[in-house]
Amino acid sequence: METILTSLRKAGKTGGTIAEALGGSTIAAGVANATTTATAYVVSFSANGGSGSVAPIACAKGATVTLPDSTGLTPPSTKRFKGWGTKADATSVITTYAAAADATLYAIWEAAE
Repeated sequence: METILTSLRKAGKTGGTIAEALGGSTIAAGVANATTTATAYVVSFSANGGSGSVAPIACAKGATVTLPDSTGLTPPSTKRFKGWGTKADATSVITTYAAAADATLYAIWEAAE
């Protein structure tokens, strides 16, 4: 998915089909027929002291993304996943994110009981 988004951005595409943006490349039928009517953004996730990874989410400008759980992450010793924050030192958890640009959200860890 990141390759498709990168190609769209480089081509300056804000309309048309993904296949057109990729120069007519053959892609799976469902993807080839998708249209890009708004700027596409990527919401990435940082383990922020933990390890592992969570797959990034591609979305349209202004789309509200429901954030995933911590599947794929291993917490730091004596910590557990609390949620996602907009800064590495965040203490407030968000459960959705309104995309206005590419963004990285950070795992927030709390003491395990």
